[in-house]
Amino acid sequence: MKSELTTLMDLDVYTNKGRYIGKTEDVVLDIKEKKVSKLAVSNLNSMLKEEFDGSSGILIPYRWVLSVGDIIITKKLPRDINIEETEEEEEKESKEEEETEEEEETEVEEEKKQKKKKGLFEY
Repeated sequence: MKSELTTLMDLDVYTNKGRYIGKTEDVVLDIKEKKVSKLAVSNLNSMLKEEFDGSSGILIPYRWVLSVGDIIITKKLPRDINIEETEEEEEKESKEEEETEEEEETEVEEEKKQKKKKGLFEY
């Protein structure tokens, strides 16, 4: 889904259980992949501030985002959130995404071959 980055700014962020997290302050981009990788969330609710040792903000991996509209809904935050991903985790995710894309491309090619055998062509 394509949308402007500004649509993600200053939105309230909630978990899928309705717990208020904070407001989006910034967006972290993965330039190589050309996609949003994290949301910088500030103005944390007071309980979250306590859980994160008084931190004024956190980074939430964008893969945790379930929905974006007038608000952002994320998966439930883990108790001991570790926002900084290791390079290993990022590489693993990237590899899984590539494998999924390759499988989808293979399926599409197979469908095209089947249609071509039947005399059907796509324009």
